[in-house]
Amino acid sequence: MDDELWAVIEPLQPATPADTRPAQHNRRLVFQGILFVLFIEWEDLPQELEFGSGMTCWRRLRDWQAAGVLLQTSPADLWKRVPSSWNCPRPTSTTT
Repeated sequence: MDDELWAVIEPLQPATPADTRPAQHNRRLVFQGILFVLFIEWEDLPQELEFGSGMTCWRRLRDWQAAGVLLQTSPADLWKRVPSSWNCPRPTSTTT
């Protein structure tokens, strides 16, 4: 993910609740893992990519959805920034 997209996403991140353990994975990498896993099953997320486990990404996605992070981001903007090296199919329409 490029710095420009992360500059939009990062401030939208909810604070980590005080009653949880400190995050073990970089938020930016976890978000990249969430984008990546849109094309595979959560449990198939490759550990060597260092996004965190599929469960870590799923939990973070759940928390970010609850906080409205993804509602504040255009799906078309996200699609434009998915690396072409991921070789994933692009949607025919990226309307919001």
